[in-house]
Amino acid sequence: MATKPTKPRSYFAKFLATKDEAIDYSESPPTTSADWENAEILLPVDRKTFKEVEAKLKRRRAAAGN
Repeated sequence: MATKPTKPRSYFAKFLATKDEAIDYSESPPTTSADWENAEILLPVDRKTFKEVEAKLKRRRAAAGN
């Protein structure tokens, strides 16, 4: 599997700070829920960021009783 260089956290901060109304969805094809049934979200992050997200998810699941 080919790997790409890890982007700095500031790179993703720009995208996460973008307001929904500023995003142009005009070239996105229409989809249905069936199209996304087995979808996965893949984000290229460094190991430290991954561990932080993983820990946050564990805390949220524990707080929810799962």
